[in-house]
Amino acid sequence: MPVKNNKSYQHSVGKTIREYVVIIGISVLVGTLITYIQCPQCDLLKSMIEGAPISLVFGLSLFKGIGWIYAMLSKKFSWVEAPFKIFFFSILFAVFYTAVISTVIFLVWIVVFRGIDIHTINWSLFFNSVAIVTLISLLITLTFTSISFLRQWKDSAVQSEQLKREKLATEYQALKNQVNPHFLFNSLNTLTSLVHKNPDTATSFIKKLSDVYRYVLEHEGEEVVDLQVEIEFVNSYVFLQKIRHGESLQVQTDVSNCKGKFVIPLSVQMLVENALKHNIISEESPLNVHISCKEGDYLEVKNNLQRRNVLDERKKRGLENIRSRYAFLTSQKFVAEENGKEFIVKLPLLTLNEMG
Repeated sequence: MPVKNNKSYQHSVGKTIREYVVIIGISVLVGTLITYIQCPQCDLLKSMIEGAPISLVFGLSLFKGIGWIYAMLSKKFSWVEAPFKIFFFSILFAVFYTAVISTVIFLVWIVVFRGIDIHTINWSLFFNSVAIVTLISLLITLTFTSISFLRQWKDSAVQSEQLKREKLATEYQALKNQVNPHFLFNSLNTLTSLVHKNPDTATSFIKKLSDVYRYVLEHEGEEVVDLQVEIEFVNSYVFLQKIRHGESLQVQTDVSNCKGKFVIPLSVQMLVENALKHNIISEESPLNVHISCKEGDYLEVKNNLQRRNVLDERKKRGLENIRSRYAFLTSQKFVAEENGKEFIVKLPLLTLNEMG
């Protein structure tokens, strides 16, 4: 811990030293310029040495004062929500502050330290000097405010990206949680009855159940997955569901012309699960789900409508989860619609080039 604190202290001291070196350097340059304007024939080196104190006072007053103004504005306004307000008021207050401080310091220096009668001051040179200092202050303020704006914008962009990724991770975890509890409970109940009635089918059931959970674990943290891999996972999931529903559930898949395409993990499985969850499935009213590629740009998942009563919140949760995750990856639209007879979802098919 002491080492860490020592490094932090050294960094802080180094930063402070660099700031004062910059202040002194700019102050000397500004003082030299003003000295030359006021007295072109004077000894420049001598004038610089004599004017060093006033130059440093100028530098410290302007840098600290304008820095304080900038800090106050940053507290009052957000760089993300109101960048132009901060930029405008920073410039306005910097110009006003510099003009006032320059006038006061010049008068004190000329009258008090140099002993010049106020009535004999060359006011033209005086206000020229004030204008020059104000202009230089304006340029410096413009420069540093622009740099601060770019830094804040970059930090906001990075933070926004991080929040999006955290949101996606949370949403993926929510999808995993939907696959886990009820599905596992129902699967174990089905497996219990299969073990005695049909051991061979029970063995296949265990294998497919293992495949489902292996997929969930292996693709955790991945933004996209190959469509063919997702379809294999869906086939394993459908196998488990058909043991329970029999011929009342029919799922047809045709993605042979979509090689090299990607989808987000669990997206297709979630759409099949939604169809199962929100529709009646019986011998009299079988549920038909069709999964196919459309023009190579979308994966269409559609099912016949025969609704059962399900809470609206549960209906929307899965689709909104998938929609938001796609919105993060592509500008292509996620489409969910119904025509009275069928519920149709179109998932954008992604490519490696599109995802950069």
